[in-house]
Amino acid sequence: MPVPSSFWVRWMLLTTVGLAVGLVAGFGLGAPTVAIVGMMLVVTVIGAILGGVSGAVQSLALPPNLRRRGSWSLATAVGMAVGLTVGTVGGEQLGFEKGNPVHEALFIAIVGLATGGFAGLAQLRVLRGRMSTPGLWVPASALASGLGFLIGGLAAVAVVGGFRSLAGLAIVGVAGGVLSGALGGLILGRLAGKPMAA
Repeated sequence: MPVPSSFWVRWMLLTTVGLAVGLVAGFGLGAPTVAIVGMMLVVTVIGAILGGVSGAVQSLALPPNLRRRGSWSLATAVGMAVGLTVGTVGGEQLGFEKGNPVHEALFIAIVGLATGGFAGLAQLRVLRGRMSTPGLWVPASALASGLGFLIGGLAAVAVVGGFRSLAGLAIVGVAGGVLSGALGGLILGRLAGKPMAA
């Protein structure tokens, strides 16, 4: 089934909105609970909020053959919860120095790669049986998210000095959302538009 010509623009715009709102909402709602549940669990909660918002907004742009909005939202929430946790822990273990722009950029890129990769893996269940090569979505999602977070993180460092504030996260969401939405939408549109193998 062909993907509508408006899909790419809608996907990019909705991914941008979902990522920006999801990051700010996730950290805004999750950060105050650090004292209650500890930082590790908070990152997972933030990822679930980010993924839930992002997935719900993205689901509005899904092509007709992929339209399973509730499943997409839930898969994105679970994938981003796991990915944000794995990426954050992995980045922290590498010992990147906070405040060092190069280290901050590498840290956020690692977080983006993990978040996009695990989200893509979780979304794979929604895509299976609905497009010819759904497995390609996992590396595409990781790449799009990693590059998006990297560019968004660099933009946040340039504008507000870093991404560890709500203003910085909003910048990551907008700049990163545009890039990851554009790249991810291009790839998902091509994959979803290919006919299924007989």
